[in-house]
Amino acid sequence: MATRVLNRPKRLRVLLALALAAALAAAAGTAGIGRASAESPSCTLTAPAQLTIDKPYQQFSVTRSCTGDAPPEITWTASAGTVLTSDAWFLQRTTGVGDVYSDDPMGTWTWKVTDPGDRPDVVFNEPVTDVRLKSVATGAGVWNAVDGTTKITFHVTRYNPATNTTIPWAGATGTLEFHTSPYRGEPPFTTGTALTANSNGDVVLTVKPTIDMVYRFAVADAPTIFGSRTGNVLARGARICC
Repeated sequence: MATRVLNRPKRLRVLLALALAAALAAAAGTAGIGRASAESPSCTLTAPAQLTIDKPYQQFSVTRSCTGDAPPEITWTASAGTVLTSDAWFLQRTTGVGDVYSDDPMGTWTWKVTDPGDRPDVVFNEPVTDVRLKSVATGAGVWNAVDGTTKITFHVTRYNPATNTTIPWAGATGTLEFHTSPYRGEPPFTTGTALTANSNGDVVLTVKPTIDMVYRFAVADAPTIFGSRTGNVLARGARICC
């Protein structure tokens, strides 16, 4: 009688292949669920990076963008330390308006959602806005043809919220910058000595370059005041004769 031989190894390989395919499919499905749960809804507030104050009151634009099942009504509030300064609320819209008063605290404002606990599943950003008073710096030069010197006067002012006027910025600090003339485009200026404005907001110096030069004053930022930079002041080179 002939002996019947079962081809079990082949069948076993088929069963193993099917089991492996099912396991991979299940793993892929679980990974998909994990990714879906990890991708929480989020809302991003876009606020100005800087606000320069030169009037008693001004408004500024803010926008929001949300993903997923984010709430349609959201309010971000800005604060400087523990002092609330402004808010941006969105009611079924993506654009809003914030405001700032000149007597608000200057410095870094941090924006936070007022009630994040209502939706702990939503990720809200916390942008910052740098808020400071405006300053303006100007410069002028007077050339003395007799001795070849140029008297340069830099003048610095800042906004004063108490009087809603521009006043001299006494004690403003910065650095002298200079470059050969003629001035074209944005050549690399050389940084010179440190300068400090007097009680009238002035920096006065006399120069006598051997060739034509341009000078400017780069005013540094202060904690509550943005710095500024003057235009270029020409100093003619001394003419050496005979």
